Amino acid sequence: MARLLILSNIPSPYRLHLFEHLYDETTRRGLEFEVWFMAANEPERHWPYNPDLCHFPHRLLPGVHPRWGSQVFHINPIAWINALRDPPAWLLLGGSWALPTIIGLAFLSPFWRQRCTILFHSEANYHFSLHARGVIAFLRRMVLNAANAFVVPGKIAIETIRDFWQVKDPVFIALPNVVDESIYGIEVAKKRLRRHEFRVKYGIQPFERALLFPARLHESTKGNLNFLKVLIQAARPRLKVLLAGDGPDRSLIERWLVKHPEANAQLLRYQDTDRMIELLALSDGLVLPSYRDPNPLSIIEALWAALPIITSNRCGNWPEAVEPGRNGWLVDPYRPAEIRKALQSIADMPDEQLHAFSQRSLAIAKKKFDTRMVVNKFLDDLLALRK
Repeated sequence: MARLLILSNIPSPYRLHLFEHLYDETTRRGLEFEVWFMAANEPERHWPYNPDLCHFPHRLLPGVHPRWGSQVFHINPIAWINALRDPPAWLLLGGSWALPTIIGLAFLSPFWRQRCTILFHSEANYHFSLHARGVIAFLRRMVLNAANAFVVPGKIAIETIRDFWQVKDPVFIALPNVVDESIYGIEVAKKRLRRHEFRVKYGIQPFERALLFPARLHESTKGNLNFLKVLIQAARPRLKVLLAGDGPDRSLIERWLVKHPEANAQLLRYQDTDRMIELLALSDGLVLPSYRDPNPLSIIEALWAALPIITSNRCGNWPEAVEPGRNGWLVDPYRPAEIRKALQSIADMPDEQLHAFSQRSLAIAKKKFDTRMVVNKFLDDLLALRK
C-alpha cells in the first residue's frame, strides 16, 4: 500500500487539523499516512506535546537539538536510517531546508529516490529571504534540487523558489494553509449573535469600529509600534484597536500606550482560542501590517470569520486572501501614508459596504481555503505526480 510520510519539525496545533484530514482522506483512498515529528517543541513555541491530540499515525523521533541563539537545529539520524530501510511512496519534508535532518535526507536521496517521490514544503517569502547568492545560496540549491516537487501555499512562495532561490525547473503542488472551519467559521458566527455583549465586555463604544490586531509583540517582524504611530496620525475617533498577543516587546508597547492614550488601543496580551472567537465575533476588521510574515494563519481565520482585512504586502498569503477594494486593503508597512489611508477608509465606510467586504471575505474562504477541498486537490496532484 502506497504511503505518504510527512516529516515535520514539531506538532504545531495549527498543523494537526490538516494532518487529521489528510489521514481521513488517505484512508478513504486506500493509502497509508504517517507523520514524524523531529521534536516536541522549539524555543518560544511552547505548545505542550499531547499525543492524545494527534488523531493520526505519528512518531516523535529521538534526536539531539543544538541551539544557536533562538535557532534550533534538529538532528534525527533515525529518520535517515528508516528512509533508507523503508522509503515511502511520498516523503514530504517540512520545516526549514537548513535543518540537519532535512539536509541529510536530501543528500541521501540518490540511494532511494527511485522508489520515493521527494517533496519539500516551503512558505518561502522573497520579501525577507536572505542569501540570494553565495555559499549559503549554493548549499540551499543543492538541498532543494533533491526535490521532485515543492508543496507551497501560494504565489509568493512559487516566485521565491523559482526566481529568488533559482531552483532549476521546479514543479509546484498547491497546499494552502487551512484552519478549522468549525471554529473560525461556525463558532464565530454563533458568537456574533452575542456581539453587543462582547463589545461591552471589551469596552467598545457603539459608534466605534473595532479592529483586531492578532500578532506576536515583536516590532522587527510584526510592526506593532509602526502601526500604532500611524493610528495616531489617522486620528479617527471611530477606531478602536485590540492587540491580541504577547512577546519580547510587550513592555515597550505597554509604555508607549500609557504615553499615548489618544491611540485608542487596548493591549490584551495572549488570548486562548475561546477568547479569540469572541474577539473575532465582535470585531469589524482585522489588521496585520507586518514587516515579515511568511504565511499568517490569522488572515485565513479572518476570512472564515467574515472580516474585512488590512494587511501588509509582506504577508505571504495576501495574493490568495485579499482582493483590494473588495474585501480589504493592501499596504506597504514602510509607507505610513498607505496604512493611514486604509484606516481612514474602513473608519468612514458605510455599513452596507463594510458588510459587502465581510461577505466577500467569507466567499474567498469557501472558495480557496475549504479544508476538504484543499486536501482532495493536494492528494489528486500527488497521485498524478507518480504517473
